[in-house]
Amino acid sequence: PELTGINPLAAELDLRRKYPRRPYIIALVGPTGAGKTTTIAKLAGHPEIFGKKVVGLLSLDTYRIGAIEQLQTYAELAHVPLEVAYEPAETRSALRRLGNVEVVLVDTPGRGPSSAGDREQIDRSLSLLEPDEVHVTMPVGLQRELAVGVMTQYRERGATHAILTKLDEFD
Repeated sequence: PELTGINPLAAELDLRRKYPRRPYIIALVGPTGAGKTTTIAKLAGHPEIFGKKVVGLLSLDTYRIGAIEQLQTYAELAHVPLEVAYEPAETRSALRRLGNVEVVLVDTPGRGPSSAGDREQIDRSLSLLEPDEVHVTMPVGLQRELAVGVMTQYRERGATHAILTKLDEFD
């Protein structure tokens, strides 16, 4: 499979989907350390990515030490609201609290799609979110064979896009 990345520019977001009364949801998934949290911060804080659309953040990553504090700092710097779902059952209520935003960027815990337990966690999170887009986040330095394997596994979990991260490490 080809690995492509699509920058969700405001003009390209199709806000006419099956749930017109809720925000457009973009979930970032990927292995631990891939750069999901930092990428979400960059997307939320960039003035041209979503144009005038109101962006909010949702964190499901309550496993990694400091993950919530890191995203909270980014949310404050970008002047966007942040909600946290500590348990899967809290996901929908957290989304409701972000009801006044037009786009929600979701930070998911790092999971490897090859283990059964991790696949179950990914599937559960995505089924509760019902995201409009699922972006697999992978570091650009990942070996091609590994990247294709990760993308293939996440495509089976509903991935729609790929984002290559950590480009700045190769300057």
